[in-house]
Amino acid sequence: MRRVLIPGLLAVLLFSGACATSAPTPVTVGGNTPATGESSGDTKPAAQSEKKIGKTITVTDDEDSALVTLVSVATIKEGTTPGIKPRSGTFVVFDLKIEGKTGKFSTNSLYVWMKTAAGKTVKATDGMAPATGADPELPLKDLAPGEQAHGKALVDATLEPGAQMLWMNAMDKQLASWDL
Repeated sequence: MRRVLIPGLLAVLLFSGACATSAPTPVTVGGNTPATGESSGDTKPAAQSEKKIGKTITVTDDEDSALVTLVSVATIKEGTTPGIKPRSGTFVVFDLKIEGKTGKFSTNSLYVWMKTAAGKTVKATDGMAPATGADPELPLKDLAPGEQAHGKALVDATLEPGAQMLWMNAMDKQLASWDL
């Protein structure tokens, strides 16, 4: 009896483990072809979808300015901290490249907000976004003219057509926006 029970139990465990894993559901953003979200073997969460933007805006905050490029926008189901799930169902990840032009332009992922298509503003501190991040994180630093920074910021929101990414300053004043 014991000889049959252990191999049978092992077969049930292996079968149930194989059935429990499934590929993430692809998400379509702005008509782009959805990505599968499959991992390349690493443990980092895969983007559910990615939309290339590539729009550069000169952002000025008093005497400080920089060229801010929204390279792409994507969605993920989990940030860099394992187990932290978004309250909205997804984190929206903004991949940014910034080059200082005048003064000391401050980069900070908390300056990245989103306005939904319905007009609701989602701050970088809303939901579960402050408890996790995206890799590589947008560095917190002051850029001198010619200095560059590259990284990602995320918000706990659902991405839909008609949304915008907002660049804010430390006083919560909107300095620029990008259509998503």
